[in-house]
Amino acid sequence: MRVLVAYATRHGATAGIAERIAAALTAAGLSAEARPVQDVQDLEPYEAVVLGGAAYMFHWLKPAMTFARRHHRELADRPAIDAWAARIAAELGVGQPARGRVRP
Repeated sequence: MRVLVAYATRHGATAGIAERIAAALTAAGLSAEARPVQDVQDLEPYEAVVLGGAAYMFHWLKPAMTFARRHHRELADRPAIDAWAARIAAELGVGQPARGRVRP
């Protein structure tokens, strides 16, 4: 399975997290690559998407929101995870992270 780890970052920390996620997926036997959301034009080559972005004042960075809105139909057809929500859920030890369809 080919996985895109798309991310939006302001100061670079999210890029490092995305690279580590892609490396972990690759180590698990998947084909994964991390790319900034502004560099992704087409989701066709990917079977799954991990979308991550920094949050400031309780809001995702605008490039992450733009990406989610622009690709919402393609994201709805693929396994997807909001990496920010997954991290928060894991840190809090609550339930399952937000998976499945992404809605604009």
